[in-house]
Amino acid sequence: MKILIVDEGADMGAGTSEVLENLGHIVKERASAQDGLDALMEEPFHLLLLGLREVNGKTMALIEEFVARSPRLEVVVCSPSSSVREELEARRKGAAGFLPAPVSRRSVERLVQRMEEARRTAHRLAELEDRLERDAPPVRFETDDPRMREVLETVAAVATTPTTVLLLGESGTGKSLLARAIHEASGRRHQPFVTISCPSLSRELLESELFGHVRGAFTGAVRDKFGKVALADGGTLFLDEIADLPLELQPKLLRLLQEREYERLGETRTRKCDIRIIAATNDNLLEAVGEGRFREDLYYRLNVVPITAPPLRERPRDLERIASECVGFYSKRFQRQVRGFHPRALHALKVYEWPGNLRELDNAIERAVILAKGDFIDLPDLPSALGSDGLSEEAPVARMISLAELEKAHIRFVTERIETLEEAARVLGIDKSTLFRKRRRYGIG
Repeated sequence: MKILIVDEGADMGAGTSEVLENLGHIVKERASAQDGLDALMEEPFHLLLLGLREVNGKTMALIEEFVARSPRLEVVVCSPSSSVREELEARRKGAAGFLPAPVSRRSVERLVQRMEEARRTAHRLAELEDRLERDAPPVRFETDDPRMREVLETVAAVATTPTTVLLLGESGTGKSLLARAIHEASGRRHQPFVTISCPSLSRELLESELFGHVRGAFTGAVRDKFGKVALADGGTLFLDEIADLPLELQPKLLRLLQEREYERLGETRTRKCDIRIIAATNDNLLEAVGEGRFREDLYYRLNVVPITAPPLRERPRDLERIASECVGFYSKRFQRQVRGFHPRALHALKVYEWPGNLRELDNAIERAVILAKGDFIDLPDLPSALGSDGLSEEAPVARMISLAELEKAHIRFVTERIETLEEAARVLGIDKSTLFRKRRRYGIG
């Protein structure tokens, strides 16, 4: 953890910093509360040991100011004396606890141990909530495909370094899963993994979401806010669909990559952070550079270790195993007795091109498990694009055309038959923002 010690005459005891550093933490010391507040403007901390000669009304105001300055900060007051009433009031103001001063080595060790356990528990809960929200089969990085094996070997090699990684590949190929795998195999695995989707918000809101803002920075900014960069401090920031990052924000991301510095929207004070950045895109960034949509210097900063996730159609050895794992997952979830595939259904899975890749496969199997009338998934249980309807002139998968033409025809085929774009995106196995971008690219009304 990053720990800030501010001692305003509490005589916290010699060697507190040394004890914390020996436990593996990063410690900075400041001699006054104002210096401590200034330190929080420069970089975020996880824990503040606030040494005070006495606990009084000024103490309560200080606690409130520190918490307001850094909402993620755990404030522990260290004082020679305090009453139960004062401790309760301090906790109401945001203090996480008290330690008697001078602070003993044992009390410091117990304190940070409790905090580390609480942080690990919060991290596990966040992971569980994320998995429940995605409600998808567990990720198993097993493969019989040579290209995918190379990808996983690269992931393993780069995970233990602080290097920036650029994940490339079509929509639905599992780039976000690879990003999380890199984080989980790194030394930052007990720290936050924070995701931001670049095409999800307007430029101003995206800047606020990424870097944070101060009150009054724009209409609706009624209070200070720390952004995803501050939340990811010490951990990993995953920038999904980086090609859609507005040009106006790209210099700020470049500075973050080069200097690990940024400012909140509406603020002039420079802040520092310790984060690892992983970016992903299904776009051709070099083409985007040539078209003036993406900065060349930012591209080279991101493209330190590029990893391309192969599309599902190029992983025929893995397809049946992945599909079978999905059947097992959804059969258990929906309390069905589906055990596998009828041969003709399995054949349809293998010959289909899967433009939506793993996401589309997952959605197709979920649907099939729900609709299956027996122990085995049959052709009628699968989406029509995988059956005979998929060979019609409206979805020309059997003609000699490019993949782009095939994708355009398939998107048109689906969107013309489904009422909402949300449902169309679900059938296609892509995000709504990706569907919007592809319709715009192909001129589909």
